[in-house]
Amino acid sequence: MAPWLVLLLYPVVNLLIAQPRAFRLARERRPGLMGYLASRELLQQELEDTGRWLLIGKLLFAAVILLAWMKWCGLSVTQLGVFSVPLGLAIPEGLVAGALLVCGRVAFLGLVHRLPFAPQKRPKHPQSKGPVAIWLLTLVVGVAFEEPWRACCLLAFTHSGWSQTFGVTVTSIAFVHAQMSGFPARIPGANFEDIWAFIVGALLGVLFFRSGTVIVPFVASLSYTLTSFALTRGYPSSSSMHASTP
Repeated sequence: MAPWLVLLLYPVVNLLIAQPRAFRLARERRPGLMGYLASRELLQQELEDTGRWLLIGKLLFAAVILLAWMKWCGLSVTQLGVFSVPLGLAIPEGLVAGALLVCGRVAFLGLVHRLPFAPQKRPKHPQSKGPVAIWLLTLVVGVAFEEPWRACCLLAFTHSGWSQTFGVTVTSIAFVHAQMSGFPARIPGANFEDIWAFIVGALLGVLFFRSGTVIVPFVASLSYTLTSFALTRGYPSSSSMHASTP
């Protein structure tokens, strides 16, 4: 089922599609120190503005490729367990799992920020800036792509003879890499965000195997992602929980 092909789909799409308008702006920088500083600030804003919309396009493009891969491999939504568990059971289980992920994140960051080598000044989270509506659309589209992608990766690895542990591990690594790609990234590359994103990705993978359906990790990821985003936007400077998407 070509597991490595579908595994690399997400991070590769994020890496290969760049922001052409921002690069054009960089080439047109005005000479001189003041011009450099002004154009640098303008470039930063341009990268962030175009990057948010471009991220949605990347996710949709990757989703089209994923659907084509599923058709090529003969993998149906039934094999993802979409109809194997009643929604009345899958949704509550996903909501409970999402709440546990939120609690786990608070505990994790509360612990690591007390370590002696933890940075005293926390970097501003990428999701704390920019229009709320665009970020919400990005997060919903992201979860809608990521959980079927994760399930396809895990099924492809197990069908190819790899263990579930190996599949969960490599899929979580690719998940973290994709989340940190682009500008703005969905998670910062500092402040232990990458470690927590790996843990969340692994837990969502285990949840898929445990429940036998993609619905449960989808609900868990969506509830966790939106709650984390709400906390990030509501308390961008004082909250101990700087949210990220799983």
